[in-house]
Amino acid sequence: MDKRWVACISQTGSELYELCERMMRKPDVLIITNESKVIPEIWDLEIDSIFVFKKRPTAEQLFAAFSGADLITLHGYLYILPAELCNAYGGKIFNGHPGLVTKYPELKGKDPQVRAWDKYDSYGCILHEVTAGVDEGPIIDSDEIRAELVKDLDDLFIVLKKLSINLWLGFLCKQFEEERIYEASAMRNPLNWQNDPNAGAKSAEYS
Repeated sequence: MDKRWVACISQTGSELYELCERMMRKPDVLIITNESKVIPEIWDLEIDSIFVFKKRPTAEQLFAAFSGADLITLHGYLYILPAELCNAYGGKIFNGHPGLVTKYPELKGKDPQVRAWDKYDSYGCILHEVTAGVDEGPIIDSDEIRAELVKDLDDLFIVLKKLSINLWLGFLCKQFEEERIYEASAMRNPLNWQNDPNAGAKSAEYS
C-alpha cells in the first residue's frame, strides 16, 4: 500500500512542484501557510486535500492535517513544529535545510544562505529528520559545492535549490520504492559540475 504523503509549504512551493513533476507523483495532503506567495502551478497538481492557514496553525490543526500520515515533508515551511507533533510522528517528518551544518553547525536556523555567503570554502544543503530541536534531527543526506563556483548571492540561492531538489528526489524515490533509476546529474546546475567531481552535486544514482 502506498505511503500517505503530507507536504508543507510556506513560500512559493516551486521546489515541491518540481519534485512532483519529476517523480510523476503528488502529495495526498498539502499544507499551505502563505497562500499569496504560492505559484499557480501548485493548484494544477490537483492535490486531493489542501489545508490553507492564514496564520501559524495550531498543534490541533496540524494533528488533524497530519492524520494518518506515513511521510511528512517540509519545503520552505517557516514555522517550528510543536514538540508534541514531532514526538507523535517521530521518524516520519523530514526537512530540507540550505545550510551545510555537517561542516558548519552555526548555520542551523533562519536564513543560512545569507549568513554563509562569502564566509566559507563551500556551501551546501542537508536533509534531516525533524525533531523538537531546530535543525537538530539526524541528517539523512547532504551535498555541497565549492564556494569559488558560485558567482553571487543570487546564484547561491539557485544552486542550493538545485542541490536540495536533488537530495529530495533521491530520498523520495527510495521512500516510494520507485523502480526507475534517477540520475543525479540531470539536476545539476549549468556550472559544468559533471566534469569536476570535486565541485559538488554528487554523482549518484538512486533506485
